[in-house]
Amino acid sequence: MGRSRTTSTVIDVHLRAMRRIWQCGARVSRSTYTSLLGGGKMPFFSPPDDLDRPHRPAPGPKPAVWAQPPELVIPGILPERMRLAETEAGTITLVELRAFPQGCWWEIVATVRASDDWATARRAWNVLFGTDSRRTADGGLPPELLRFGLQYSDGSSASTLTRVPVVVDETLPPPTPPVLYVRPTSAGPSHDPDWLRISIGLWQWPLPPDGPFELVFEYPLISVAETRFEFSGTRIREAAEEAFSTTPRSSIV
Repeated sequence: MGRSRTTSTVIDVHLRAMRRIWQCGARVSRSTYTSLLGGGKMPFFSPPDDLDRPHRPAPGPKPAVWAQPPELVIPGILPERMRLAETEAGTITLVELRAFPQGCWWEIVATVRASDDWATARRAWNVLFGTDSRRTADGGLPPELLRFGLQYSDGSSASTLTRVPVVVDETLPPPTPPVLYVRPTSAGPSHDPDWLRISIGLWQWPLPPDGPFELVFEYPLISVAETRFEFSGTRIREAAEEAFSTTPRSSIV
């Protein structure tokens, strides 16, 4: 018993549509399948049948302007890449300066030669991320603690040893500027097993005044004594003027 011409045509159309879906290897919605039946092309962005509306999380604590750069601002970039320190035991490198209207972000990478058992490298990691004590038994600073500071020409200063709250607490006054807040971003073995790579960000708040100022750092773990580099606050402030907001038709605040 043969199929009617109409039945054969309908079956052939469905088979062609199913073949297209199989070739795409994707689940499609009813509307997309209907368009395939009509011979139309499958849309590039076809919503799956089980697409749910994303959950909008409840707002968390307000981040403190003195502890991190703004998320919705593209900064002005200063190409200040330079090797700050180099010894047989490791290096400290300034990768980039990003100037925001609220402050300046310093991207720093340090490398540490790993010992055979990696104990020293792990200690450097743990001290930086705060899981190990930042004080020695006699009350001093451990050599594994990478430390930075700022020195301005008016005598004011800041260092990463000063703890500041990372979120706004209405019951507490904001810290007295300037502030230099360290934010470890990553640490771990590099592709070379002899070296540990540590990436950190330094948030300088607020922007430095016009004129020169000094970046101060020390890292006894790799035999780097207190070292100072001079930078231009004027150049950083000029770069901050190039920053812009990522939100539409809004000004940077």
